[in-house]
Amino acid sequence: MDRIKHLILATCLLAIAGVAQAAQITGSIAIGGSTEVYDNGSVSTGLDWNCASCGADVNNFPAPTGDFSTLGGLGTVSGELQLYSFYYSSIPQQVIWEITYNGLIYSFTLTSVQVAGGDTTADNFRTLALTGTGYFTITDLSHNYAGYDQTYGDWTFSNSAISFSSATIATPVSEPGTIALLGLGLLGIGVASRIRKSA
Repeated sequence: MDRIKHLILATCLLAIAGVAQAAQITGSIAIGGSTEVYDNGSVSTGLDWNCASCGADVNNFPAPTGDFSTLGGLGTVSGELQLYSFYYSSIPQQVIWEITYNGLIYSFTLTSVQVAGGDTTADNFRTLALTGTGYFTITDLSHNYAGYDQTYGDWTFSNSAISFSSATIATPVSEPGTIALLGLGLLGIGVASRIRKSA
């Protein structure tokens, strides 16, 4: 009987250790600068962040939070921030920004995008607004696992004259490992109770 109890305890501890090794990404990050808009003559078709006059920085106001809190002020000119131009048709699975800092690579992959307003040639898309969803990753410099799980997030973009601002917020969800651990714990309690009754 003691052997079974010890086995249950050891299994639970191993499951806890496995879940504890990984963490979902938390926080938010805002990026601002200048951009151009791809269009087909009537509506927008994407964002061009590689134009000659384009440049961007991680905003300090509002400052990045959570796992991004050390990234304020990093920019495309200094080389830590890389923005990737994209067409709406290239979504899903399009990395739109990447930040290399302190031995880690932070990135956001856009998996959906919608035009929320300002999609007109009359004002040259100066009030274009976009919303989207996607996921964050934080890896080492070789793009290998660095202790963070891929985490879903929401993305917004708004043009104002010739400048833009965008915000990306992590929206962690319950991990399958956490749910499995809870189920394992309940199973262990049930087995232990049955053993106690039969003793």
